[in-house]
Amino acid sequence: MSPHTVLTDSGVSWIICPLTFQEALAYLNSLLDYERKPGAVRSLDSFRTLLQQLGDPQTTFPSILVAGTKGKGSTATFLAQGLQNAGYRVGLYLSPHLISYRERIQINGEWIPEDRFAAYIETLKALHSGERGIRTVFETLTASAFLYFRDEQVDYAVLEVGLGGRLDATNVVQQKATVLTPIDYDHTAILGTTLTEIAREKAGVITHAHPVFSAPQDPEAWQVIQEKTRQNDALLIPLREEQIQHVLLDIEGSTFDLQVGSEVLHLEVPMPGRFQVRNAALAAMALHHLGIEEVRFDGARIPGRLQVLQQRPWVIVDCAHNPFSLRAALASVSELFDYQDLIVVFGVSKDKDVASMIEEWVVRAEMVFFTEFSNPRHFSAWEMADLYQELGGRKFRVIPSPEKALWAALQYADPEDLILVIGSVYLAGDILRSWQHGTS
Repeated sequence: MSPHTVLTDSGVSWIICPLTFQEALAYLNSLLDYERKPGAVRSLDSFRTLLQQLGDPQTTFPSILVAGTKGKGSTATFLAQGLQNAGYRVGLYLSPHLISYRERIQINGEWIPEDRFAAYIETLKALHSGERGIRTVFETLTASAFLYFRDEQVDYAVLEVGLGGRLDATNVVQQKATVLTPIDYDHTAILGTTLTEIAREKAGVITHAHPVFSAPQDPEAWQVIQEKTRQNDALLIPLREEQIQHVLLDIEGSTFDLQVGSEVLHLEVPMPGRFQVRNAALAAMALHHLGIEEVRFDGARIPGRLQVLQQRPWVIVDCAHNPFSLRAALASVSELFDYQDLIVVFGVSKDKDVASMIEEWVVRAEMVFFTEFSNPRHFSAWEMADLYQELGGRKFRVIPSPEKALWAALQYADPEDLILVIGSVYLAGDILRSWQHGTS
């Protein structure tokens, strides 16, 4: 990578030697990271100031924001793939990542190159200053995505909202549309302890008059969404369960019909699970209203969503990390796979409702391997085991290393069994990285 120019606050520029990708990662990991340590952003003012220094790149392309609790990443992926299949050049911003920070920033399914990633991190490093407060990892990645999408002149950017919505770094765009996936209890220490409080944070991305497409919601959350759209004169378009018809499920994916007004869309979903049908239906409805006449999702892929690593025994990795998503994943496993016994490899973050999550599978699991993951926010495997026994669980082992826990599960399982790795995006990431490198 050649040297490049950085513009200062005063308008003076200078040429600096670029960071390597590893140096960029080291700097990024030195910043405040609320995905790893408890805490929350209190205002977007300093981030808006930073973006002004960069020429407000977030205003140079039309955006679609995807907020909610469950299915955001998959829904955002379907939206981006649908736009790409319609001939558009599409930026996709996801969080968190499973393998590499680079997977969070994509154009037409390709991760941002290492040299471009490092160049944007270096540009932002030069602009980070004490007077703007301590920058966060998420803000820095979000700004990098805005710069990359601007420089590559994308036709659309699909942005997955991180934690919450109202104070999320993505909530600085004047989006063309907002897509709301199901809202449920999650991150209650930050977002609130009632569904009304959580919905207010999530629906905080509705800031102006634009179409809002919503999945079926709990009545408490739905009331908040209706109120927020009225306040902003936004058009609210709900997806109703009866619009989804003739669903055929398979391990490789699904097909279904979606009734949109007087039209019926015949859709294929290249990812397994009934919950993916709902995610795809929400994305298809939004795309159709935005003018995409033929909605196609072929090519859509996102790791860690009922991802099959092997057969005999089945090894399946899923990112489900709250009771709502665990329930959906377990239902899909029961629908799609034939197996004898369910063996669970379970790890979870300490800010989750761990007892409620265990209750979703405690009577189904023949054996459980409690583990931890590399993110310091992991819940103690020994404490999970204690909760499991209090809830009536019997057979278990505690193995803090995810790789060793999966290896032990493989040694324990019969060929007809199914091993389900579940509980956290971070656990899924650790397992997929180790599996990719052949250490499991």
